[in-house]
Amino acid sequence: MVGKRLEKKSARKAAIMIHQGVPIAKAMQKIGYSKTTAYHKQQALTGKPIFKQEFEAVRAIIAASCLKHGVTVDRMVKKVAYGLDARIQFKNKSIPDHEVQIKWWDRGAVLLGMTKEKDEVETGIQKVINVHQLFQIVVDARRERGLEI
Repeated sequence: MVGKRLEKKSARKAAIMIHQGVPIAKAMQKIGYSKTTAYHKQQALTGKPIFKQEFEAVRAIIAASCLKHGVTVDRMVKKVAYGLDARIQFKNKSIPDHEVQIKWWDRGAVLLGMTKEKDEVETGIQKVINVHQLFQIVVDARRERGLEI
């Protein structure tokens, strides 16, 4: 891809692969970048306006599809919040089920984009939301349900 202009079709293809979880370096190689560029100069792709535009367009398509099928951030956060409040019965007392809570925390982090992958940190492309945003969403969901914060 050296010396060639990034085409909209290739930018869209890379954006789709990245949203599907393919590392940026692999996506770059699949659209024609050399291995060296793909692993050491990811800004060659992620810094281009056409890629940023296509990345956001793919994100919008995914969001629209989720909404169409009733999958909203609010719905996901509520499920995660319920999981974070998981409890078990132990000696006639209800105590926090830490194992389940940790699993829901991990699951929520993945679903809501809290985790930062290596390529995400290096390129600055945020896939969904950051930790502060997630905490605010969880706090709002707990308030809505009348739980302590």
